[in-house]
Amino acid sequence: MACAVSAMVLGGCRTEPRASQGDPPQLVDASRPYTGPTINHEIEAERHVFVASVPSGGWEVKLDREELIGREGRVFLTLVRPGRDEMVTQAFVDHRVETDLPSDRTVSLYARVQQRGRDANETGYALVRRITQ
Repeated sequence: MACAVSAMVLGGCRTEPRASQGDPPQLVDASRPYTGPTINHEIEAERHVFVASVPSGGWEVKLDREELIGREGRVFLTLVRPGRDEMVTQAFVDHRVETDLPSDRTVSLYARVQQRGRDANETGYALVRRITQ
C-alpha cells in the first residue's frame, strides 16, 4: 500500500483513521509555552503538514488527533523522547506529519513532549502556533 497521504513516522506508514473520534484531548495547558523541539509548518497537496526537527534518531512523533470544527482545525501531537538509558544516534531527524486538514483553514497546533515509558497523560499539550489562512 502506498504512503501517499499518510504520515511517515520512523520509516513506517501511519494507517489509523485521522477523523476526529471521541472526546477532544482534555490536557491543554494554556498556562505554559511549548518548549520542545522545533515544529515547522508546510503546505503540501493543499493540506497542512508539520515537520518536527528532533535532536536524535530515538525520538518518535505521534499524531494523536486532528479535528475540523467549522473553518478551524486543531492538531495534537505527542513527541516522545528516548529514555535515559537508550543509546541513539546524535543527528537531527525530521519527522513529517501530514494532515487531512485543507490548507485554506486556520489551524492551531498543540504538542507535548514525554519520555518513552512514561504515562502520556502526565504532560499537557501546549499551543505551539496558530496558522491563519
